[in-house]
Amino acid sequence: MTEAARIYKSSVKFLAPLSLEQTFKKISEETMKLAEADDCTIHISDREGNLTRVFASDHKLYNIPVRKEGYTHTVYQTKESKILTADQIIKVHPETKKTRINSDMIIPLTYHGKSLGVLSCISYSKTYTPFDLQILELFAPFASLAILRAQALGEQEEAVRTRDLFISLAAHEFRTPLTTINGYLELMQQKTLQDKPISPEWIDLTLFETKRLIKLVNELLEADQISNNRLKYDFQTLSLCEVVHRAVEIIQVAKPNRKAIVKDKLKYQKDNINGDFDKLLQVFLNLLNNANKYSPPNSPITIILGRVKSSLFVTVQDQGVGIPKEEIPFVLQGFYKGSQTKHTEGMGLGLYVAQRILRRHEGSIKISSKLGKGTNIKVLLPKG
Repeated sequence: MTEAARIYKSSVKFLAPLSLEQTFKKISEETMKLAEADDCTIHISDREGNLTRVFASDHKLYNIPVRKEGYTHTVYQTKESKILTADQIIKVHPETKKTRINSDMIIPLTYHGKSLGVLSCISYSKTYTPFDLQILELFAPFASLAILRAQALGEQEEAVRTRDLFISLAAHEFRTPLTTINGYLELMQQKTLQDKPISPEWIDLTLFETKRLIKLVNELLEADQISNNRLKYDFQTLSLCEVVHRAVEIIQVAKPNRKAIVKDKLKYQKDNINGDFDKLLQVFLNLLNNANKYSPPNSPITIILGRVKSSLFVTVQDQGVGIPKEEIPFVLQGFYKGSQTKHTEGMGLGLYVAQRILRRHEGSIKISSKLGKGTNIKVLLPKG
């Protein structure tokens, strides 16, 4: 069989619709056949250009760190393939000496000039040649298209899931205030027709439910603006301490019975960041509101401000219901309410909005939680 026929035979394996995980596995299998490799790894970049090892034929390969100064990153950035000798590999990854890797081929995965990731195949006995590299370079475009197709399929399925979840949540969240408003309006209509006085309490409750409905609609509109990148930002040099302390003050006015403990290790010293004050204020209000909503009435909320390396951090700790470990990845997706909080009001958008705003500030959000003991949410922002 000619090399062209072998590549064609491998590429047609991707014609059937596959999940992303199935696609990675199939690419690895076909790569190892074409290159007569012993192992294979696949790295894919995120939106910020950071490479993550998403697949390894041998689980031990997951233990090898991805170094920004390494060959994998170089191939990703330059879009130029490389063949590495054992000495070159050991120089960057001394921990691989025991594995006795003899040769490694690293091939960029690209589409229309844009880097998607990197494909690497390893041999413990064979020494790869430029001819071996050429075969994989011909196969790489098929692998890239297969990954893009699987990603698009996954995004489509996720969009359908989000839509269905939104419809379910919106119907549930809107029904209660609308039913209440309708009920009191009917009562007021009857009293008006009977020329009888209307209870002020009915008016107060109707106004309360109307405001709650407006708040829900505003949450949806804001989430839509963020997801479609239509939210405008006004970046300026500002004090992170000022933003956080303002958020705490607002929460304490709204919830005077909730104790907030602030441990400020920055104390307005070298706490400047480049950001939008109002948007960051909203991030911390969302975090504090969640901590208040899901915590017992008499338990405190702890807010810690500090610095680590080239970043500033803010941690919000509560002693609430906690989040199951398997649910943590989903709470940042939007329209998701966990098993511990599904009966509370809200659209499940607070953390989603916070994460999207932080991304625009080149920041991040990390969640750790224990059921029945509480949740820690850590926000990292680069120094200004």
